[in-house]
Amino acid sequence: MLMAHSNEFIMVVKCKGACQRDMKGKNNGERDVHIPFGTEYSLYFKNKSNENGTIELTIDGTDVLGGYSFYLPARSSKTIERFVVDGDLEKGSRFKFVSLDSDDPGIVDPDSRENGLIVAKFYKEQPMWLGPVYNPNPWVCPSHPWVFPTQPCPTRPWNGTDGIHWTMTRSNTLSDCSFSTTLGKSTKSSGDSDCLSTPISSSVYQAYCCDNVKSSDKGATVEGNQSDQKFTVMNGRTFCQTPSAVVKLRLRGRIGQAVKEHVFCTECGAKIKAEHKFCFDCGARI
Repeated sequence: MLMAHSNEFIMVVKCKGACQRDMKGKNNGERDVHIPFGTEYSLYFKNKSNENGTIELTIDGTDVLGGYSFYLPARSSKTIERFVVDGDLEKGSRFKFVSLDSDDPGIVDPDSRENGLIVAKFYKEQPMWLGPVYNPNPWVCPSHPWVFPTQPCPTRPWNGTDGIHWTMTRSNTLSDCSFSTTLGKSTKSSGDSDCLSTPISSSVYQAYCCDNVKSSDKGATVEGNQSDQKFTVMNGRTFCQTPSAVVKLRLRGRIGQAVKEHVFCTECGAKIKAEHKFCFDCGARI
């Protein structure tokens, strides 16, 4: 598969702008993605539903958004490529995957079972229920002898009574200026422009010719080079308590950097030069 998805929510690992294939993982409920050790990567998200939502994102068991979450509008796609540390919304370090054998100082706990694990939980936006607003003027139903009240019922949000409970308010939503993504204090959202997001239906993916799998393919995500991905804050969003979708990806590594990079057409599987815009076998757009 080219994507990991659950209930119309998609998460994909991208390296050098290309979507990486995932496969059935060794652990139940996880999908494995193999990328070369030492590679910087980003995470691509797509909301295929008609409802807005927010994403809680953890990598190696750590909240990488610094207490915020990622707001993803309905029918939209966004990318996250960096950590949010100490509330810095202007810049931060990119995600970089390294081997546990590398003794990288950024590895917090080499023995953690969550190393390499990326978990994204998608929460749908809570619908706002408004009480009925009656016609302030008396109105008689033609076939029934009853009259609407002469005073309007006040319009108000539903307060969770009568067995229905909508409680979980998330605020401080961040909107990404450069990638038009949005975060929130437990939320990340999107602006009008979208510089770097790529449609998930892209007919190309990138594969790495690394034939030898390291004796230990386990790795962890550390801070890489600086990214200028920017976010702005959004407030007043309310979301459901229970996630509607949970996607888990486990990063696994290969020896060193990529030996050779190829571009393949996902329509027919033909190998194509990276600079080509169309597949010469089937004509699919790259």
